[in-house]
Amino acid sequence: MLHNKFLIAKEHLQCAINLFLDGNYFSALTLAGASEEILAKFMKEYLSKEPAFRQIIPLINSKVFPEYDEKYVINKINTTKNAVKHPDNANREFEPAVTCHIKEEAMVLIVRALSNYRSFPECDSDNLANITEFYRIVDSDPLMHINVNASLM
Repeated sequence: MLHNKFLIAKEHLQCAINLFLDGNYFSALTLAGASEEILAKFMKEYLSKEPAFRQIIPLINSKVFPEYDEKYVINKINTTKNAVKHPDNANREFEPAVTCHIKEEAMVLIVRALSNYRSFPECDSDNLANITEFYRIVDSDPLMHINVNASLM
């Protein structure tokens, strides 16, 4: 049976939102990451657009990590996503624990996936169940209101 990967990504995103709201942040992060990656490929293929995450990498690279290459910046930003997904760290050493701010990192990854999802004209995040509740939590989290302009200067 054939399954549409765009619809799979949408299901991953919906499940990530639901899991996040239930307090299952690690699972939410993993599913949001899968959704974001699938939707990014669809953006490149069908919209000829880079996902939002890829669009901001040069800015982050030049302002926050100017001494490092782009690959380092991407790996740094995706540290928690990769640590939760894989038993080994970047050096192929077993890593039995993860240090992170899981709620905020899951939130950011869901927002990244939502950004990709909303890039398609026919997709409106309002048609996702519980999206209003998710946005309310994002809006109420003080860590989500860091002055980005000040931190990038």
